[in-house]
Amino acid sequence: MEKTIIDSSLMIRLAIVGPESTGKSDLTKALAIKLNCAHTVEIAREYLTKRAGEYTEDDLSILAQLQCEAEDTFHNASLLICDTTTLVIKIWSDVKYGRCSKEIIDLYQNRKYDYTLLTDIDLPWSNDPLREHPSIEDRKMLMDLYKIELTAHQIKYGIVSGRGNDRINNALHLIAAQFPTISESLLR
Repeated sequence: MEKTIIDSSLMIRLAIVGPESTGKSDLTKALAIKLNCAHTVEIAREYLTKRAGEYTEDDLSILAQLQCEAEDTFHNASLLICDTTTLVIKIWSDVKYGRCSKEIIDLYQNRKYDYTLLTDIDLPWSNDPLREHPSIEDRKMLMDLYKIELTAHQIKYGIVSGRGNDRINNALHLIAAQFPTISESLLR
């Protein structure tokens, strides 16, 4: 597998966000391998697994802080792909509790990414005890909330669709269109 070299004088932060069961973690790992770069994991998965899926509204603020701390450990990375961000936690809080804490909002508004990949709901639902919104109506509603939020805050983003290698290649095309420093060899 051919890998690319990123100019180390640059720090590019890519965010991967989207509704549940849209392949964020798989896409993050695949892109990190393909781009030979650092990546964060979704902190909420480990946190909630330890708690058998039980959480309160206060836990979401903790998760937002932990997610930011995980990103910050890679401050020397030239390219960082972030699996889930405070945007995901903000939308989660808005949907689950009808509100979002000031702490989460502050973390979300002060955290900047160079580009965001929004994972489409075109993948089939994968049942998981930590997931809460399996209906297509819920998935569409969540997708719309992401689009609204990203647009309202003028965040540059692209929607990643497709399955398997097509999804990865579609993400690479979106990234390459935004960042000429990323080798065109990725698109072969």
